[in-house]
Amino acid sequence: MQWLMNLLKSLYSLETLDTRFTRSTTESPSSARDALKLEYRPPLPDTKSSKWRTIEYYIYYLVFAVVIPTMVKQVYDISNLGSPDWDSFSKRLSRGWIPVILEHRTLFDVGFGVIFLIALHGVSAAKVVLIFYANFKIATRLPRSYVPVATWVFNLGTLFANEFCRGYPLAKHVDAFSERDRVSHGAALRDFNLKTYLAYTLYSPLYLAGPILSFNDFVFQSRNCLPTTTTARTSLYGLRFLLALLCMEVVLHYSYAVAIIKSSPSWAQYTPFQLAMLGNFNLHAVWLKLLIPWRFFRLWALVDGLDAPENMVRCMSDNYSTLAFWRGWHRSLNRWVVRYIYVPLGGNGEGSKVKTMVNILAVFTFIALWHDINLRLLAWGWLATLFILPEVIAMILFPKRKWRDWPETFRILCGIGAVGNILMMMAASLVGFVMGVDEVKEMVKAIFAGWSSAGFVTAAVTCLFVSAQIMFEHREGEKRQGINLKC
Repeated sequence: MQWLMNLLKSLYSLETLDTRFTRSTTESPSSARDALKLEYRPPLPDTKSSKWRTIEYYIYYLVFAVVIPTMVKQVYDISNLGSPDWDSFSKRLSRGWIPVILEHRTLFDVGFGVIFLIALHGVSAAKVVLIFYANFKIATRLPRSYVPVATWVFNLGTLFANEFCRGYPLAKHVDAFSERDRVSHGAALRDFNLKTYLAYTLYSPLYLAGPILSFNDFVFQSRNCLPTTTTARTSLYGLRFLLALLCMEVVLHYSYAVAIIKSSPSWAQYTPFQLAMLGNFNLHAVWLKLLIPWRFFRLWALVDGLDAPENMVRCMSDNYSTLAFWRGWHRSLNRWVVRYIYVPLGGNGEGSKVKTMVNILAVFTFIALWHDINLRLLAWGWLATLFILPEVIAMILFPKRKWRDWPETFRILCGIGAVGNILMMMAASLVGFVMGVDEVKEMVKAIFAGWSSAGFVTAAVTCLFVSAQIMFEHREGEKRQGINLKC
């Protein structure tokens, strides 16, 4: 079991997701071994001691153990025959593949074997498959009397050839500049030509929907393989991608929240809890819908030897700060926008909060138009800017430095503010990516209709407060490891 725990620890480490999260932008690993090795880092300043084993957090664990299965059950129940809008949304469903896989053992074993092979060997899995195929041909095409000798000769020859050629490496690793150097230092003048420009703009793995990479970084990596692009790390990243894909398949197979929303249901037929779960699971589907292509195209680039920035840093349900959420959502675009739009506009406005908010509004307007010229997306961009205001105002009215003598009180206040942030972020995202303004207004009206919903609203706010406290402690745990993602 220890190897499985070590695999899971490596699989879901920040180092596997993107080495930029655990290393300074000015730091460069000197070798492939260093790229995979996360050295000890001292805790960051003002890091608090762990609360994971306190009575308060044991209560939070109990809340999680009860509430999360209940949330899943709610949306599962209204996704089955007998749901109020079954006749309407069932027309949007199609037969899934999950039961078919479970009924065909051989097909399942082959599929899982391929996934396992890729996880172990990465790109080199193709070499292993080629060896398997050659052995199969030897066994089926040669005369029977020749098969034993031919099998031994071929496989012993393969072993010796692997030893002499050191496994036929597909790339040569060289020492590289740090990321800040690669981005900041301009490419050579000879690289500013039409051929390099087209290679950059038309680079297949990143052209359709992949992460955004600066021109300087692209040119450097196209000529030098970074120590971070190792087979082991790429394989683990590929396995994470496959698990995300499987998660999406399972969610869509057992939860019809997306189909129900698309069928324009009558909100009065559902309880406030069911309506909230319809919105929540739709947002998770949107998150997965964007995560999967972003990670697929980044994986493609990693296999090609180019390390682009990771876009999605945290799970959708692990966000409480509006400002931090947008920094980590489409991270590569955020960095590009900050570098080429926000900073040239004046950035933080030299202390002027009004100037800062105007610049943020301009950025969100650009991003909305960048997605599509659509009034609903413009409304989303403006709502996102509007919903940032309470957090900015709260930071002005309740600066952290004034609460150093009351850290626990400050944590409770931050938890209350986080609840409001989460609700506003969900509303803005529903408007921009799931429903229109009118539909969201109708859903919210149905959730808060009458005194009967007061109990649910109170319970929901309490659960959000608990989840915010878990998020706070999770980030403190990262700081104790010397890591600050700023999102």
